Amino acid sequence: MEEVAEFVERMQAREAVARTAVLMRRLGALPEAASEETLRLIEAWLTNPQEPLRMEAWRRAERAEYGGVDGQLLASVAWTGGSMADPKVSHVPPPATLPAQAAANAIRLALAQVDTADNERHALIASTFPEVRLTPPPPPEEW
Repeated sequence: MEEVAEFVERMQAREAVARTAVLMRRLGALPEAASEETLRLIEAWLTNPQEPLRMEAWRRAERAEYGGVDGQLLASVAWTGGSMADPKVSHVPPPATLPAQAAANAIRLALAQVDTADNERHALIASTFPEVRLTPPPPPEEW
C-alpha cells in the first residue's frame, strides 16, 4: 500500500494532514491507528489552524521524538508553518514538502502493521483514497 503514501507525499500540506487524519479515524482504535488524543488535536487544528495548536502539535511531536504514527502525524501539523526550531532561536521555516512527507510516514507506519489480506481494512483504505489504484489484497489461503 505504498501507493497511498506516495500519493499523500504529492499533496498540499493541509490536505495531506486532513486525509491522513480521516484514514487514522477510520482505522479506529486499532493498534496501527493514531491515538485519540493526537486525532483530537489534529482535527482541532484542521478546524481552526491557529499558531497555538500548531505549537502544541510541535511540542507533542518533540515529546514523541517524532517517532511512531503519532509523532509523524503531529509533525505533519507542526511543520505546516512557523519555524522548525525552538521559539528561542532564529526562525527556521520548514520545507513546503515536509508536512506531506510526515503524513505519508504516519501512513507507512500504520499500514506496515495492517494484514494485507484483511479485505475490510483494504476497503477502508481504498474508500479514503479512491484516487489511488491499490494493489488488491491476496486471496485467502486455501486449505
